[in-house]
Amino acid sequence: MRFLIDNNSDAAFLRKSRKLITAGMILSSFLLSSGSLMAQWNNNPQVNRILVSNVKNPYNITASPDQSGGGFLFWEDKVDTTHTNVFFQHYNENGQVSFRTDGKPVSLSQSSRSFPVSCTSLQNSAVVFFKDFSDGKAGELYAQKVSSKGDLLWGSKGIRVTYQDAGILELSAAGDNEANTFVTYIYRNYGTPADYIIYVQKLNPSGKTSFRGNGVTIIKSPSIKSRPRIAPDNRGGAYIFWIESNEGKARLYSQHITSSGRTSWSSRPLLVSTGGENVINYVAEPVASSAVYAAWEIKRSGRDILHQLISSDGKLLWNKNGERITGRYGDQTSPQPLCSDSSITLTWVNEALGDKDIFIQKYNLKGQAQWAKDGLPVIQTKGSQMSQRIIGDHSSGMIVTWLDKRSKTQRGNILAQRIDKNGRKLWDSLGVALASYANSEKSYLNILPSVGKSVVALFKETRNGQNGIFGQRILSNGKYSYEVSGFSATVDNNLVRTSWQSNNEQFNKGYYVERSTGSDTSWQRIKFIESKKLKGISTYEFSEKTPSSPEVYYRLVQVDNDGDEQKSAPVKLNFFNYNADSYALSQNFPNPFADSTTIKYYLPQDCNVTLEIYSDKIESISVPVNAFQTKGEHSYTFHAEGSYGRLPGGVYFYRLKAGEFVEVKKMIIVR
Repeated sequence: MRFLIDNNSDAAFLRKSRKLITAGMILSSFLLSSGSLMAQWNNNPQVNRILVSNVKNPYNITASPDQSGGGFLFWEDKVDTTHTNVFFQHYNENGQVSFRTDGKPVSLSQSSRSFPVSCTSLQNSAVVFFKDFSDGKAGELYAQKVSSKGDLLWGSKGIRVTYQDAGILELSAAGDNEANTFVTYIYRNYGTPADYIIYVQKLNPSGKTSFRGNGVTIIKSPSIKSRPRIAPDNRGGAYIFWIESNEGKARLYSQHITSSGRTSWSSRPLLVSTGGENVINYVAEPVASSAVYAAWEIKRSGRDILHQLISSDGKLLWNKNGERITGRYGDQTSPQPLCSDSSITLTWVNEALGDKDIFIQKYNLKGQAQWAKDGLPVIQTKGSQMSQRIIGDHSSGMIVTWLDKRSKTQRGNILAQRIDKNGRKLWDSLGVALASYANSEKSYLNILPSVGKSVVALFKETRNGQNGIFGQRILSNGKYSYEVSGFSATVDNNLVRTSWQSNNEQFNKGYYVERSTGSDTSWQRIKFIESKKLKGISTYEFSEKTPSSPEVYYRLVQVDNDGDEQKSAPVKLNFFNYNADSYALSQNFPNPFADSTTIKYYLPQDCNVTLEIYSDKIESISVPVNAFQTKGEHSYTFHAEGSYGRLPGGVYFYRLKAGEFVEVKKMIIVR
């Protein structure tokens, strides 16, 4: 940056520098939030990566993958005292948000919106369903498709899905492998008698509805219905589940529709929970294209879980009344499944003797347990471990995340465990921390796939009175996704010097230094450096002769023992050329630094020169150069310890004033 100031007024410099630095911070914040700079996932679970900020109090948070290693976040928040709206944000594989950090609204109409439910559509897009109150007090069902760039692809208000005259109570949505999106919802007619109706609608990738009117009617009766769920069969149709209460009993029912919207399991729904117990909660997931799996929580003397596999033609394939998942002592609650073409893995919470622990079991498609008879503990320790989520680990195993409260006074952290196909724990037996900011409220835990063998945990958290949505990425080895810090590339005479630091790298194989000339798209690997495999902080350097291109990019590729790669943000170099007619100030090297760094500058003519070092509070630390100097190249080595004491780690600035030329650059000290 270059600017002119009053040569006789240091006060003027300080005033203008404060404004300039403040403006630079604002600009940097904007660039980070708008995607112009490459942000990275954080390698500290006490910090995490903030994806949504400057919001009031987001709730009803839902998330969907973008099929490119990133994801979409949707949430509801108050706009004012009387209105709410639904907002969204996108992040990429590097944890970089795509637009403003407080998100964008899914509709530009002035009315309220609520209850977002999202699902993936095509790559780098997602569909969200929500209630919109612009057409009446009861609220109608709308849908919007958004892109990773923040575009509203189905118009400024979205697409209206229903035309009802009363209340839409609950809804569920899911996408299939052909980019269709399904939504099922419960509608209550307040006539006499009051009927509860379950509808299903399908939208193609362009947003066109497949079924007439309000959708296909699955069932209509006065019996109270709740908790609808839809599971696409990946043949153009879908399975629909719900809980129905009648004569004091709450039972689980299901129905199937074909791609044309015809119900295929006779005119009456299938009773899934045939045992007669009250169903409290359930989950349902498709298994390949041949069946659908359901697990439901019932109330007996305590709480128990039963499960069932249902064929595509509506037959109960296991025990008629469902199979009991375990004979383990205590209450069994909160089933969460992971289904593949050949097996089903189920997690649940076991509550016994005042503690809540998470267990896991794998079943074949005949319902036979594949691991220990009553399941294996994912985490078994004092306190409450609950609200678990499960996702595949990209290599026939799985990763489980959960909310962990190990004492009554603790608000809870988020932990994770990886389990292989044989039920063996691959990480620390007590779990790996994903979010451990001290004693803060964490909620709305989601887990999404990312690139390579990594996953991302997403959650809401309140820190210092401010609400936000955070993310943490973790690799298959249980380490955080990006363990390299301070990667820099600078020019020193006729050399380009790269340097970086790495923390806890015993799982790393090494590092590739890559170069690209003229753009950041065509990368060449120029050096591989083996990892030192230390538990603490390791420092690395690599130098090469200055390339002939005036514009060169460098980046670092971290390779772990499994061969998975993590790429740093690229660093752009415009070389420090000594033009006989212009002044020039180089970036200090190394940067960041711990002990000393070199600052170079070029003078096109003899002149008075002042070089001054400032803190991030624009307080002068040192004036190492204040003299008349001759034309040519000059350099100064700045030490982080001197008459001013030992400087703490942080951001500092150095200012060169030569004649009428003034320039300021930033440098970083690490401790």
